[in-house]
Amino acid sequence: MVMRVEKAGAPAGATERATTSPALQVRPIDESEYIAHFAAHTGASYQQTPEWAAVRRGDWEPEFVGWFDADGGCAGIAVIRYRRLPGTSFRLAYIPAGPLLDWSDASLRSALDALRDHLDERRVFVVRMYPPVDSRTWSSGRVRRAVGESSMQHLSEVTPDTTNAVADEVREVLHSGGWAPMRTEEDVESTQPCFLYSVPLDGLNEDEVFSRMSKDWRKNIRAAQKRGVEVRPAAHEDLPTVHRLHVETSRRNGFTPLPLTFFETVWDEFEQHRSGSARFDLASVEEEVISGTLMLAVAGRDYGLVAGNSVHHREARPSNAIHWVRIRSAITDGAGALDLGAVPPVLTASHPSAGLLHFKLGLGGEIAENIGGWQLVLRPGVDRVFRTVYSLYREAPRLARVLRPGGGATSRASD
Repeated sequence: MVMRVEKAGAPAGATERATTSPALQVRPIDESEYIAHFAAHTGASYQQTPEWAAVRRGDWEPEFVGWFDADGGCAGIAVIRYRRLPGTSFRLAYIPAGPLLDWSDASLRSALDALRDHLDERRVFVVRMYPPVDSRTWSSGRVRRAVGESSMQHLSEVTPDTTNAVADEVREVLHSGGWAPMRTEEDVESTQPCFLYSVPLDGLNEDEVFSRMSKDWRKNIRAAQKRGVEVRPAAHEDLPTVHRLHVETSRRNGFTPLPLTFFETVWDEFEQHRSGSARFDLASVEEEVISGTLMLAVAGRDYGLVAGNSVHHREARPSNAIHWVRIRSAITDGAGALDLGAVPPVLTASHPSAGLLHFKLGLGGEIAENIGGWQLVLRPGVDRVFRTVYSLYREAPRLARVLRPGGGATSRASD
């Protein structure tokens, strides 16, 4: 029997195994060792690659770590990103789509304890983690039927096709270790959305994937072929064109565009270290480029990161054409799935992203809901200060508008 005791100074509810030394330890590893271990994690996210850490280095300081047992065996790895609290030695830690652990293993508690100890040594005041654990999935067909019935407003009202018992076990372990769930991210522009859409490809050929698509999707692919849409890989000198399409799309849809330097850094990092893993495609009609995408191929899975479209020649269906080319390439490369990112869980036609949901559902894939983000506060006092300052920082633009002369502030003289 393993006795469990409260750890002094740990968050309320946190417990640890009463042993003289932890079953697992977290220690830093160099990039080459990390890459060697990463190769064993099929389906791991691009967000846990050294290349992506380099892309985001301007915002975060990355650290490569591994979980090791007493015999030196590696039980997991992660890229942990840090951001220092200005003027202090305290840091915020962030683990996107990770760590890469066996989340169903009995050693999970020990792994999380070891992570906490490592972060405590790094003077982390709070860590935010997004475990790669899905809780349930819905097929495109099931969701399309729910949308058609119009009585259901949210995906949570729809009976899922599959549920994952491990997800509940992981939640229990996290809760008992002092971790708290963060707000469920339903915004499709979130960096860590809870609802993701993918097209399963493992063991399927082109005809089988094509037959699973909706009638509209199949018709649009054929229409693109008839209208002469041509899709080709982009060269480095085409990146400004890809970026222009992305910016044009952002203006129509009301989101903040990524800078051109982002596209250039993705190209440089992934082409240098994973040749062929970054794929920029362009679709054109009559030599006019009207659609562009950025895809990444990592660990047996393809990811659609960015898509941009012009308003010209929309009847030619360039988006359908460019996605079909990417699906065919993914099948040829042996990818297990094409991950197309976030979808809204709100099913009403009036939702701002209803068109995005309709577009992706037509591909015949599935929606997966993950267990979301989890937060562990290691230094409550510092965290309170951080949250107060951060809320004031976010509120500053609104206050500036209100307090500006003529901006709507009510003065005593006008009372």
